Amino acid sequence: MSEKFIPSVLIIDDDPKQIVIASSILKSENCSVLAATKCSEAFEVIKREMPSLIVLDIVMPDMNGFEFCKKIKSDPKTAEIPVIFATAYNDSENIRKSFEAGGNDYVVKPFIKDELLQRVKIRIKLSRQNQKLKKSYEELDKFCYMVAHDIRSPLYVIAQLIDIMKVQIKNGSVDEVEKICTMITEKSDKVVEMANSLLKFSKATQESSEKSAVDLNAITEELFEDFKFIEKDRTIVFEKDDLPVVSGDVNLFKTVLQNIIGNAVKFTRTREKTEITVKSHKNKYEYEISVSDNGIGFDMKYAKDVFDVFQRIPDTAVQFEGNGIGLSVVRKIIRRYGGDVSIYSVLDKGTTVTFTLPIPDNL
Repeated sequence: MSEKFIPSVLIIDDDPKQIVIASSILKSENCSVLAATKCSEAFEVIKREMPSLIVLDIVMPDMNGFEFCKKIKSDPKTAEIPVIFATAYNDSENIRKSFEAGGNDYVVKPFIKDELLQRVKIRIKLSRQNQKLKKSYEELDKFCYMVAHDIRSPLYVIAQLIDIMKVQIKNGSVDEVEKICTMITEKSDKVVEMANSLLKFSKATQESSEKSAVDLNAITEELFEDFKFIEKDRTIVFEKDDLPVVSGDVNLFKTVLQNIIGNAVKFTRTREKTEITVKSHKNKYEYEISVSDNGIGFDMKYAKDVFDVFQRIPDTAVQFEGNGIGLSVVRKIIRRYGGDVSIYSVLDKGTTVTFTLPIPDNL
């Protein structure tokens, strides 16, 4: 479970009074403060706890701030930590050297509360945005690789079938040509289905929308009624806790719950009596919603794959329809709203999908 982000700031200054002043200012804004009066001490602090940001004095007894900053920025483990230089010398030469050493900003001593807070807030915000952007690029690379791999397979088979069909046409084997045409049609339909799924995936996770109050109770009750009507020949028992009101787009949360509950309905199809339970738990910073079923379950060795696009569990892929898109959409949407999703399953016992969402400040 995620907790509220509390930035940690490492203050490096050989003057303890300046550390006390800066600490007082930063702690007033709920920052966690680390301190060092020497650069050598600062290296040890960083080894123990990676700070969100460093406020660095230029004049230090064992190594000047410029040299320390260069070392930090040359190490891949610490290169992304933003550094704000603190200097009593408000001159262009020191400012130039600060940026040349890899510094991200500077502040003049003695510290002015509002100036220090604003510079720290901005640099931490930019750093977190860069980290999220980097992670998004990594996910995009992985996503593109998986899509290319999975779409290439049926296209390769189609190409092979066409080559075989050319030979059969020359031989005048009409029956064989018809069989091959049927196979090509099936593979083509599969590619079209995958393309349509990707369009739905993109629409569900990329379209912008304004946040509003979303009643998860109302959505879940509506879905229960829909599935009871669709599966009216089955015995399905739906149970749920009192679910929270969250902040977001109602259609996206309908997509989340429809995919999760829909999977629960699908993978309990072989049960004489289906039991699906939706539970809610509230902790300090977030809601935790879980959907449990008594379905066929699966081996947890597949758990890391089920949220990837087009990935289906081998044992269920033949018996149950699907395209491996649903849980990918769920994870994208939930992460978009600052939460996360996980899955736990026991073979032949059932599955539980759990997602978390931050508690809205304004609801």
